Amino acid sequence: MCRDLQIETVRRQKESSTQKVNLFHQWQDMSSVIVSAGSPRTINPQQCETLFQGILNFMKAEGILKDHRNKKPEHKTKTRIYQSDEEIAERTTTAGMFLKEVKVGSHLKQGQKIGEVRDIYSGKRLEEITAPEDGLLITLRQYPIVYEKEPMAIILTTKKSWREYLPFKNKTR
Repeated sequence: MCRDLQIETVRRQKESSTQKVNLFHQWQDMSSVIVSAGSPRTINPQQCETLFQGILNFMKAEGILKDHRNKKPEHKTKTRIYQSDEEIAERTTTAGMFLKEVKVGSHLKQGQKIGEVRDIYSGKRLEEITAPEDGLLITLRQYPIVYEKEPMAIILTTKKSWREYLPFKNKTR
């Protein structure tokens, strides 16, 4: 489904009691997807076009729409599925004004600066927010005023080594 929708990054949500009232939770017996992209109150025409083409591709693949042109997609999308334990929420420890230094979609290195929290009145730096591990930045605080312990960024990481995904285990001789 994700390949047809041309979705590159998928994250599985953690189970929570608040999801039980969500319509998405009621659709768990079916294949369901929540698509999120962009920032609140903004429109990114490129993301809209990609999503629209992805929905058309999905509908063609499922036989909902017929396309007699036999046109192949321009490129095949590889989808990386992140499990809920491969997600890190980076929070602030102080209140102030958050100044970001990276963009959503950036691949961060451990220790790389994400942004900083400054005192609203003096401008003094109170805290530097850095990436705790290597990973893909998928959300970043948009509004500058932050409160103590507020989430600033979500980073998707790969906790397991690629060797752990192999169908066989290396044996020492």
